[in-house]
Amino acid sequence: MRKRKCQRLQDIYEENEIVRQTKCAQLREKYKTDKKIREQKKNRARSEYFILEKRQHKLFQLRQKYRRNLQQLQDLTEKLLNKHDTTNSCIDQFDLARVLEQTKMNQNKLYAVMAKQIHEKYLKQANQKKRKLDFYEQQFRNYIQQMPKYVCTVCHRCMFQSDVKFCNREKYKLKFNENVWLSALSCFSGAYINKFAFEPCQRIEWICNSCHNSLSKGDIPARSVIANNLVGGHLPDEIQVLNDLERHLIALRLPFMKMISLPKGGQKGCKGPVICVPSEVQDTANILPRHPSKSAFIRLKLKRRLNYRGWYKYQMICPDRVRAALRILCKINENYKNIQIDDNDYDYFHWDDQSINDISNNKQISSIFIENDINNDDRTLTSDVEIHGDEEDDENDPRKKYSIPTNTCLQSNIAEDYVDFEQDIISIAPAEKNRPASLLREQGLEAKAFPHLFPDGKNTFDETRENKIKFSTYANSRLFNADFRYASDPHYVFFLQYLNDIQHASSGISVQLRKSCSKSQFTLQNISNKKYLSNMLKTDMIFRHLIKVRGSTQYWSLILSELFAMIRQLGVPTWFCSFSAADARWIELLHHLADYHNIPRKEKYTWNETNFLLNSNPVIVARMFDRRFRGFMKNIILSKCATLGEVTDYFYRVEFQKRGSPHIHMIVWIKNAPKYGENLDDEVMKFIDKYITFKMSNERKDPFLHEIIMKVQTHSKSHSKSCKRRDRVCRFNFPKPISRRTFIVNRKFKEVDNNDKNDRLNEIKTKIKEMNIYLKEIEDKNITLNWNHFDESLTKVQWTYDDYERALQILLPIDTVILKRAPEDRWVNNYNEKCITNWNANMDIQFVMNEYACGKYMLSYICKAEKEMSDILKNIHEEAKNKNISIQEEMKVLSGVYFHHREVCVQEAIYRVCSLPLKYASRKVEFVPTDPDCFRLSKPLSLITKMIAEGKEDDGDLLYSNYMDKYLDRPVDPLFDICLADFVAKFGFINKKIKRSRVQTWSFKTLNFTIYKRKRSVVIRYPHFDINHDEEKDGEQNSVKQIVLFNRQQYETKISTQLHEAMLDIVANDIPQDAWGILCAETELQ
Repeated sequence: MRKRKCQRLQDIYEENEIVRQTKCAQLREKYKTDKKIREQKKNRARSEYFILEKRQHKLFQLRQKYRRNLQQLQDLTEKLLNKHDTTNSCIDQFDLARVLEQTKMNQNKLYAVMAKQIHEKYLKQANQKKRKLDFYEQQFRNYIQQMPKYVCTVCHRCMFQSDVKFCNREKYKLKFNENVWLSALSCFSGAYINKFAFEPCQRIEWICNSCHNSLSKGDIPARSVIANNLVGGHLPDEIQVLNDLERHLIALRLPFMKMISLPKGGQKGCKGPVICVPSEVQDTANILPRHPSKSAFIRLKLKRRLNYRGWYKYQMICPDRVRAALRILCKINENYKNIQIDDNDYDYFHWDDQSINDISNNKQISSIFIENDINNDDRTLTSDVEIHGDEEDDENDPRKKYSIPTNTCLQSNIAEDYVDFEQDIISIAPAEKNRPASLLREQGLEAKAFPHLFPDGKNTFDETRENKIKFSTYANSRLFNADFRYASDPHYVFFLQYLNDIQHASSGISVQLRKSCSKSQFTLQNISNKKYLSNMLKTDMIFRHLIKVRGSTQYWSLILSELFAMIRQLGVPTWFCSFSAADARWIELLHHLADYHNIPRKEKYTWNETNFLLNSNPVIVARMFDRRFRGFMKNIILSKCATLGEVTDYFYRVEFQKRGSPHIHMIVWIKNAPKYGENLDDEVMKFIDKYITFKMSNERKDPFLHEIIMKVQTHSKSHSKSCKRRDRVCRFNFPKPISRRTFIVNRKFKEVDNNDKNDRLNEIKTKIKEMNIYLKEIEDKNITLNWNHFDESLTKVQWTYDDYERALQILLPIDTVILKRAPEDRWVNNYNEKCITNWNANMDIQFVMNEYACGKYMLSYICKAEKEMSDILKNIHEEAKNKNISIQEEMKVLSGVYFHHREVCVQEAIYRVCSLPLKYASRKVEFVPTDPDCFRLSKPLSLITKMIAEGKEDDGDLLYSNYMDKYLDRPVDPLFDICLADFVAKFGFINKKIKRSRVQTWSFKTLNFTIYKRKRSVVIRYPHFDINHDEEKDGEQNSVKQIVLFNRQQYETKISTQLHEAMLDIVANDIPQDAWGILCAETELQ
């Protein structure tokens, strides 16, 4: 036995020795190769250093040479001058001129060499800095630390430091005449300059880039607060103290909107339309109860109709504050000049039957506006109940009728005791019998609906101005204003956004009525016939007029088609990324909001304090998210540190979560990235492992990253309600599968007999479920999982690791990437370490495997088409076909349906109305019409009517030119002997009045445009035809087929067919529910 044991130990030792020697040999080889690589790097660095030294030495020699030449020329000049002084002879002008010319030439050369030396030194330092990620990270941190606290002296908007310049008034004076300069000088208000302020930015006069550009051209900016009637009136103290319901009571037009509080933070949202109804303000103020202390509060319900059980607003109000605010408005606001407030102070301590009758008679007119809700409308008074003595007096007592507390020995004089929920509730409906006002036609509606923002009733959007201003520019000026009264009112934000959408829809209707499907059909004779125009319009989808409404179904449908064009031309993207907002974690944002409210800064704010700060000014929150992501793209994603690889193209869209915060979905194309199916699987997996990780960081080594992963990147182990929708354990497929290596599920693993397929799948699901239950029991004991626990779970289901991996390959879909994941990381979502460290919020990153997943899942997720809204519009369109209504009326009906079913959060409303980017792409997309009978856009109807009245019967001058017209009218030059697609992709077109001095331009033969060459080719979008199925007109298919195939290769990749099939699948079968859980699972912890 001993011999056997010794022999066995000796064999084991020899085997281990062989293994050790093999590993040592491998390490030696690896060391040799690494040494060679290190030597090569050193040699390369040494050669670069020598080259740089030679260049610097050469520059130094040239510098010395030019200095010597200058010295010699200076000596020669002195000799000539001395000769003239001694001999009194004439100086040879030719020699002197030659010497001066050489001196100037050598001096210029010397300056050029010195400048080149400085430039070389700067480049050397810059390249050394740019090679380090810390350089870009510091730039990003400095970028997001800047807050919008630089106030423009012209438009009074709060801007970032990069968006303003130092205001030099004398510089702008040169651009104006003396008479015009006096009016232009009034633009500079200097209202927000404080020479003794602590902040340096408040001691300097700034001007924003927009106003600077206008003044530099000699124009008065349209945003000018003083010159263009945009000054906000002084807000009296009596109006500043009003709460939300009291503001509604003093409004001449009640802005009704369905406001909701969103989950996880209480941000505001709005469902349906905004309706403004005239309110009987005078009667409302006179029927409100009165109290001698003038500080009593009552409970009031503001209703749309008194017979409704629900209410629009329910809050404690002070009637005397409402009347005081109305008295001030009657003095300073023209809209309130006919309002008469009853200033009689009734003595409720000495009243008799006569005074009661007087009060009752004065309120007969207003009885329709008020009622008492006793115990929440459950108690009623019946007429057959007899009332005697004191009971009758109590019923007639106005103190009881209007819930007025009095200071007696039986009643407390503490204000909090007045807020008694056993008191009667007053319900009021001041706009019950009035019809809604027109949002687009009524003058001064903005001031009538929001008197607490416009106390003087002036300077609204419909005010007459010398410089016309667009509504989006006006809304931007109001919400970005240094006076935060506009930005802090969510009702006003939703009002502006709704008004903006209505104007865009109305403009879209006008544009649709100006479309023609053929150039020959649009004549002066036909344009005057409305019936002919309606029949011509029916060939198009009628609800296309909503395409100008940002965020609508048609708007995102257009974006979806543009994104398909990018993928068709650029190929399958490399990465899909998502970035969420973490407003509560971004301490620099909370500090700025705390400064705005004069709250001391803290290292950590409570949950209530955080929600209060974020909800107090949503405009700043939305602007900071937009700025943060733009800085993140510039300094982290697109910089030379290449956190995701060298980016060639990208596209991103801003989406808004249910909690109201923005969320980014982005696709990225990486240069020389391996593609699945074209490169080896090992190359693809190595590329994925390089940029994607999901490991739980060590708390001691990197506590900052560990805290980020724990807070925002780890999925909830108990699963939230969002996970369990539609009776699923987790629709995001957490926990993720554990694996010892990264591999891809190929098609060969799916070769299972159909008879045994279902049984095999059920067996695999059962065993994996048992494994997860076992691991979950260990996690419930607060024990961190390790590989031993995983091996125990395999033993429990009688599997080896190879069996487990084989089961995953059978169970999961084809082309799924299974990443190398440890047991303790199965709840951690994918992330890129460099990105998440700087973004400091939840993110996700996925490698795009094939064109079908890209087309069917990713595109449908990025550009959600709002299918429910689209179906509603289609149904309304089908119903309207059976009715005898005009096209314009049908468009109005469709617009109304859309606005009644819309739902937006306050930050989305800010993005829409302030023109913040909802999407951005690295390339512009242009649509090229390929059909001669494509839709054409006519000139405005008013201009065409004027042409008819003047008798100008020129049918060829009715339509605007399109790309086909420009292509046919291109200059006669060999440079333009190209096809239509290349012409549009490589060249841009501008009006002749716009001059471009830095680029070469060409003129058209007859059109009033000029051509310039683009710096980067645009993406071409065009109608997609199938040559094998779509018949060619006039039977010329065989003659043009080869040309079409050749040209399509330049603007379509190999995936075009598969992408088209995926798009057809989306349209025909809709998107599978929760299909994105396979590709991108998001965290539930915000």
